[in-house]
Amino acid sequence: MSLQTNFVPEPARMTNLACTKCGAAEVRRLSLIYQEGLSTINTQSQTMGSSFGGGGAAFGSASTHTTGRQQTALSKQASPPAKKHTILWSIAAAIVGFMTLGSLAHPGLGDLIGIAMTAASVRFALQAKAYNALKFPELYQRWERSFMCNRCGEVFTP
Repeated sequence: MSLQTNFVPEPARMTNLACTKCGAAEVRRLSLIYQEGLSTINTQSQTMGSSFGGGGAAFGSASTHTTGRQQTALSKQASPPAKKHTILWSIAAAIVGFMTLGSLAHPGLGDLIGIAMTAASVRFALQAKAYNALKFPELYQRWERSFMCNRCGEVFTP
């Protein structure tokens, strides 16, 4: 009894991959384009100086430290889908809700606006949570499987 496997190495599986718009074989994964376009900046600089004049001598020094990230335009175009901000909407709902509760002793138009803003913030927080749980994983998986044509710029999922 012979056990055969149909394992095909990664390069062989990708040989038939071509752009769905122009047919070019020069395609790259969006995740690779995204990562290639990110750069981390981390620099340090020191300087010293001195001056002599009528008032005497003066000495000084300075030190700087710069950090940051740089991203190419193509990397931004190939960025993965972003999650929605549930925490920000929840904090907004809590702050506006507490402010509205504090002013209920003297009801007025501001309380109605506060209640409406609290309800809207809760609704947006719940919608963001549902998006992150249901829609985002599907979009992210599609992004991981997507390619971009180097010739025409078409983004496609084989």
